[in-house]
Order: sequence, then structure tokens, then C-alpha cells
Amino acid sequence: KLGMLRLKTNNKAGKGQLKFIASSGEHKTTSEVTIDIRQANQPTTRITTSVIEPGESWTQQIKPHGLQGSNQTTLELSTVPSLNMEKHLDYLVRYPHGCLEQTTSSAFPQLYLSKVMQLNEDKQKKIEHHIKRAIERLRGFQLATGDFSYWPNSSHSNEWASIYAGHFLVEAQKLGYLLPAELLTDWLDYQANTAQRWLAGSNTYAQTQAYRLNVLALAGKPQMGAMNRLRESGKLSQKARWMLASAYQVAGQPEAANSLTDGLIVNNGNQQRRVDTPATFSSKLGDLGLQLSNLVALNKKQDANKLLEKIATELNRDGFQSTQGIAWALIAVSRYLSADTSHFSAKYAIDNQQDNDVNSKTPFVQQVLKSIDEKGAKLEIKNTSGSKLFASVLTQGLPDAGNEQSISKGLRLKVSYTDIAESNELDLDDKPEVIQGTDIAVSVNITNTSNAKVENIALTLPVAAGWEIHNANYALKSDKDKNHLIINQFDYQDVRDDRVYSYFSLEKKQSKTFRILINASYAGRYYLPAISASAMYNGAMQAREKGKWITIVKAKSVVKTKKDEEKSKSAEAEKQARIVKVKKAWLYDSPKEGDVSKLYLIKNDKFTVLEQKTIEGIDWYFIHFIGVKIVEKWIKASDTKAVGD
Repeated sequence: KLGMLRLKTNNKAGKGQLKFIASSGEHKTTSEVTIDIRQANQPTTRITTSVIEPGESWTQQIKPHGLQGSNQTTLELSTVPSLNMEKHLDYLVRYPHGCLEQTTSSAFPQLYLSKVMQLNEDKQKKIEHHIKRAIERLRGFQLATGDFSYWPNSSHSNEWASIYAGHFLVEAQKLGYLLPAELLTDWLDYQANTAQRWLAGSNTYAQTQAYRLNVLALAGKPQMGAMNRLRESGKLSQKARWMLASAYQVAGQPEAANSLTDGLIVNNGNQQRRVDTPATFSSKLGDLGLQLSNLVALNKKQDANKLLEKIATELNRDGFQSTQGIAWALIAVSRYLSADTSHFSAKYAIDNQQDNDVNSKTPFVQQVLKSIDEKGAKLEIKNTSGSKLFASVLTQGLPDAGNEQSISKGLRLKVSYTDIAESNELDLDDKPEVIQGTDIAVSVNITNTSNAKVENIALTLPVAAGWEIHNANYALKSDKDKNHLIINQFDYQDVRDDRVYSYFSLEKKQSKTFRILINASYAGRYYLPAISASAMYNGAMQAREKGKWITIVKAKSVVKTKKDEEKSKSAEAEKQARIVKVKKAWLYDSPKEGDVSKLYLIKNDKFTVLEQKTIEGIDWYFIHFIGVKIVEKWIKASDTKAVGD
């Protein structure tokens, strides 16, 4: 028998422990289950900063925010302007999208953390885990040529992202991390060949070639012929000149490096920038970080000092920053400060309790204040050093569900819900009730309302906890009559248990529709999180429909009319249990003879029919099969029979 238990949690995040005891006569067994209690929303961080002069103190009343159990307070002290390291590193690690650039950005800055801040054993282990995981994930991006694709198991590549990932591997290997066999060597061979084949073109291509040559030089494989051709190719952008100069410096030719940088003015962020370039993920913060990194490589410390404060200002600015921009800033600052031997000392006390001494041999100190709970506390910090200190207090917490707002900036988003059996649209705003067992098509239409192409858009389509995703690429029967619709056209899709991520681009004024099939499986009241779309490297382009509460109710017995019965029979024809009647029944990616997959079912395997089609005289079923994993494919109707036949 199947027993149902109704559980209710407090409005806080954490873990719940369930203990089950079953007994019969003298026999008894127990089982314990841990359940994560989490919110659909992402953590938010609030920051308070201050400059503390020598011998002075700073007192701050800490007020944690967010749900009980989700709060954390972190203290950062440093000899340089606050960079909010914890906030930005946490953002990179938690970032939900996993293209090549973002996978690299999540780990690259962590390579240098031990050189700029004191790390306890637990923190060091976490950092090493993140770096090793990123290295392992990069294996899934490598192509047969040695290059890296932009998405896992894809053939599309982005030159800048590939060089960036290779740069990370070169630096990781130098710091003692073991790399999978041939991962880096194959990539280096590919990039060396590409460097030799390069022909002069636009500034973007010159920047990419300069970066490629820089990384090859760092790897001990300088391509002097290609470097000389690029230098003599004509007018190079400032960014290309800085990177090519770094390549010459690493290759042991400082004279050539100096000739490239003669007359260049260090960009402190005040000069007018060109528009951000999607091909190189360019941004103001990223350009500052990239330039600082090159200045460090060229030993131009005086010029580098000018950039540090500007980068700190950008990192403290509210608003959007891309993963690439944050990563380059943290990489550059960490490399710049790794040679800083300045020490500092301080004391801090919580609620006038015993002083905690801080004696640092690195420019940064970061400590989690575990004794501050959701009630808050008074924090007092005293600078016992001979120079001023920069203090930051970061409070992190999960906001309660339902507080987000709908927005539309450059993108317009429209969501609709269709009851498949009844073929009618559901209004979940006015009537947020769904009958248990209902199949629903969730359709999201995204329009680019701007006058320019928008690239690298991420659509986040989460589902309520009581819903189950049955098909991440669903098409309604009526779609075939709408030739203007672009349905489920994406560059990459990541299907999770509770959400679907789709990645794509939009031409100006273009619209695309993405549709999934879900089933309202479990009765209860659930939160349907916000559905959002945003350009991953352009914060000005985003749209969001705020979340809502929905209720899944158990079906009630009703008197059916003849019309209702006909509809019910029609629905059952699309969703019925059948079994395989032949020894081996092949599965197909689409209802076409030529689209046979590598999967098959065997005789008496049972499945559920979700959809039926007849094409060129052949009857097809779109099926849902639960085996070692869930499979949804097409099968020929002639290979199946009804259960009981």
C-alpha cells in the first residue's frame, strides 16, 4: 500500500529530518531521511563599508535580512579599498548558467586567493574543489580538433571564450593542479595552428589574436612569427597592443613590449568606451581588469596603482556586472596584490563581548561571524595598525517568495498556460487553481523590443514544486498552422528537475516562443517562481514575470455530459498505457523513418502515450517511458498494443 503524509515546514531555510519506524510483531526497521528546505529565490547580499583610520574604531549595528536559517554575516578587512570579494566570488560560484566562459569564470579568480588572503582549512578545501570541478567540466567542452565549444557537447565555439578557458588551464597547471591527459596539450596545438593561420581583419579579431598569442607565450609556446605579423599588421586597438606587449614580455623580449606600449595612456575608466563587444564579452569592469593584469605582467606598478581604486569603485557599484567582468577584475587584483607584503592588525567585538584579534600577513582578511544570528548584534572594529583599514560587513539572506517585481527592459516576456485536455487557456492570476493530474503547456514568448540584435539570452523557466516536467520541447497541434511562430529554437538547453534553462539570440524586433509540458502531479499549495529572460552580458536587456502562488486540487466527481465524455475519450487517446509487442521496438527522435535513435524498448515494456500522429500512412506515438532513466521519444504504433490485448 501507498501511504500519504502531509508535511508542513516553518518559513525558514535549512534541512528537515524525518524518521520512519515500521514494525510487525518482533520485526522492526527504521529509516531517516533528510529533506532540504529551500526557497526558489536566490540569496541577496547587503554591504556596509567604512574606512577606519589608525587607532580609530567603527561601530555598526548588524541587521540580518531574509528568512530565518538563511542568514550569514561576513567581515572583510583589507589594506586596499573594499572589493567585496565574498559577494562576487559567491555570485560566480552560484551563477546558474554553465557555458564555457561562465564555467571558467567561476573558478579562475580562486586560483590566486591563497596569495591575497588567509584561508582556513575548510575554505581552502572548498576552493580546491571548485577549481578541480571546473577543470573536469572543461573536458565536456573539448572538440576533436582540440578547441573548446561554447556549450557542452556542442559544435559551436567562441574564440575568446576558448582562449580564456585555456588561459585558466595554463595558470592552474603552473600552480600544481593536475590536468586530464591531453586536455591542455591538444588545445595548445590547436591554438598554435590557428595563430599561424591568422590574417589581419577587424579590431575584434586582432584583440582575439593578441590574447591567443599572450596565452601561448604563458604556456611556454611563443609564436614569434605570428606575434611579429600582428605587430606589423597596421593599426591595433589599445587592448590588442597591451596584450601583445605582455606576450613579448613573457617571451623574453621586453624591448618589443616597450615599443608597443610607448605612447599608450592607461585607461583609468574615465575615457569614453566603445560599445561592449559580444564576441569578446567586453565590459567596462572587464577592460579595467584585463588592463591591470597586463600592467602586472609588464611590471608597470605605478600605472597599475591608478587602476586599483577604479576597479574597487566598479566592484562596489550597485547594478549589473557580467561574470567575465567580475572574473577579470578579481584575477587582476589578486595577481597585483599577491606581491603585497604589508601586514595589518585589528580587533573586533560582538555585543561588547571578548575582543577577537586579527593579525594578517596578507592584504585581505575574511571571517564569517557565526555568533551573529537572525536577531542581529552590535559589531565594533578597532584599527590597531599604523595605516588605514577598509572594512566591509556583508549580510546575506534568502528573500521571502513573492517579493520580486515584473520588469521589461529591452525584452518583453509573455507567459500563458494551456490545459491540454480541454484545449483552453488557464488564467492562473485570477483563478490560481489546477486539478491534480492536469497536463499543462507552459508557453513563454520573448520579444526583442530594441533596435539591435541581442545575443546570449538566458531564459529561466522554473516550475512549481507540485509540477513535474514531462517534455521540455513541447509543440501544440495548433502550432503547425502558425508559420510565423518560432518554437523552441535555442542554441543550448539545460533541463533540470525543477526548471528549464534555454539559451538563444534575438534579432531586432524578433520573437521566439519556448514551450514545455508539465503535469500537476501533487495536490497542495505551491509557489510558482518568477520566469525571467536576460542577456547574460548586457544588464540593460531583461524581462521578468513575477511569481505567484498556485493550488493543485484533487479531482472531484462530477456528472459528465456527452460532450464532456467525448473530450475525456479524446484526452485518453493521447495519454494511455500500452506495451511493446515485438522483440525490439526502436525509438525515434521525431516521427520520421530517418530519425531513429540509439534507444529501443523490448517486448512487454510498458509506457504512456502522450501524443499520437499519422505521417505518410504510419501511425506514431510520442511516449513517456520510465526505466533506468525517463525517456520521451517516438515509437511506431505498429510495434505496440494496448495493455490486456
